Amino acid sequence: MSCNSLTNSPTLEKALSNFPSLQCLNIGCNKLTTIPKAVGTMKDLIWLNLFSNEIEVIDETVFAGLKQYFVPSMFAKSIRLSYNKIKKFPEVLCKMEYLQELHLAGNELTGTSKCVLDREMYIPLLLVVQSFSSIELISPIQSFYHSPFAISILTTKLFIIPIRNSIGD
Repeated sequence: MSCNSLTNSPTLEKALSNFPSLQCLNIGCNKLTTIPKAVGTMKDLIWLNLFSNEIEVIDETVFAGLKQYFVPSMFAKSIRLSYNKIKKFPEVLCKMEYLQELHLAGNELTGTSKCVLDREMYIPLLLVVQSFSSIELISPIQSFYHSPFAISILTTKLFIIPIRNSIGD
């Protein structure tokens, strides 16, 4: 469904609601301004690509419906929201304790996302952002050695935020 100039419409909602057991959904490179509500009813969804749309605000109730991101499972869980127009970090993403990949590069983020470091995580989280200024992680770094998190900054501006491992803690 990617790269088809899709827009938010009742037709799209109806089409997506026919697949409640879908595991992977790629609706990137379209003209969506919001995340379709039907996404929140996909009980088996583990990979969601919304890359390069026109999404400005995240309806947190849609993500709250993705219960599989809040409980353990053997499958990796990924949300790709890069290259949209998102300005505020969606707080619901911090509550998704089993989210493993979150892509937010190329957005217009201005809010603090300290919750990424403050949340209780049970698995490592790979967070892809454009720069420290687009997502404010500077202040938590100051208390880095008192935190269970490690932050690696790679030249591609990829931030890896793993939890400490339980062996030897």
